[in-house]
Amino acid sequence: MADDGDVAFGGMVGIAVAAEPDEATGEELDEDAAPTTTETPTTTEAPAAAVDAAAATVTASSDGIVLAGTVPSEDIATSLRAAAADQYPEDQIDDQLEVVEGAEPFTLTVSGTLDDAVVVDGLTASFDALGLGTGLSNELALSEGGAAVAELNDLFALEPIQFETGTATIVADSLPTLAAATEILLANPDLAVEVGGHTDSRGNDEGNLALSQLRADAVVAALQDGGVTNDLTAVGYGETDLKEDPDDTAEKQQANRRIEFKLL
Repeated sequence: MADDGDVAFGGMVGIAVAAEPDEATGEELDEDAAPTTTETPTTTEAPAAAVDAAAATVTASSDGIVLAGTVPSEDIATSLRAAAADQYPEDQIDDQLEVVEGAEPFTLTVSGTLDDAVVVDGLTASFDALGLGTGLSNELALSEGGAAVAELNDLFALEPIQFETGTATIVADSLPTLAAATEILLANPDLAVEVGGHTDSRGNDEGNLALSQLRADAVVAALQDGGVTNDLTAVGYGETDLKEDPDDTAEKQQANRRIEFKLL
């Protein structure tokens, strides 16, 4: 007979071993059970959200300019605002730009029909300086009247009207320039145009203002004598709008003595 601590298996005597309790829980461990493992949860970072492309528009007119859409940086927004401020007063700028940092690609579309070639050229130069390449679509254009006035100003810049010193008498060498200007205006009879006279800074302010008015009047009279029927307005600016400042050389002074046209 086996002792109480012995267990008989088919005529053999074995020793029964009590299961050892788990030290942490005090529960008996099942030796036949599969070992348990604690898995460390893995964390997968979500991919960064894609940034949409940025697209801005600039719409320019003689009455104002609108900046709209999105740009990829504050620097570009500042450049667009500066380009507008160079050509328009603050109350004619409608700024609707939104900065979306890092948005790529960036496209800029510029459109509008303007009367002033100076504004068209200034805006175009500013936008070209951004270096956008094919990302820039510039559709700015001069109106028909603006193109005619630009032609007049190009003519007078190439062959300036000359006056006898200190007077409003047009010298004979300038008659071909007046004849060419007459042809331009005759081809555009509905245009209302300002004829602006400018002097250099020599002399006193009041005298220069009076002289510039007399010279503008003389040009208007010469054009009308040639058959021009346009609504022409002569305005003397004196030395208030110098192209070269200071005009301390003969060349700079000559550049400031000029007649300029503006579409009204």
